[in-house]
Amino acid sequence: MCIICVQLDKETLTTREAWRNLNEMKSSMDEEHTMEVMDKLWDKIHSRMFDDDKELDLWAEMLDFTP
Repeated sequence: MCIICVQLDKETLTTREAWRNLNEMKSSMDEEHTMEVMDKLWDKIHSRMFDDDKELDLWAEMLDFTP
């Protein structure tokens, strides 16, 4: 498990921070694990979809992400 996954599981990293970290680390991660982290992030986003308007900003950032 990578540091992003560990911190997400411990809830010491926000979804936004995790997404930024993934963007920085994706070149050093294998594609399969990158997709696993993305799935984990999508699950977190879907679980809080309408709890916070800031999630809309995150969606906009995520649409710019290219694995």
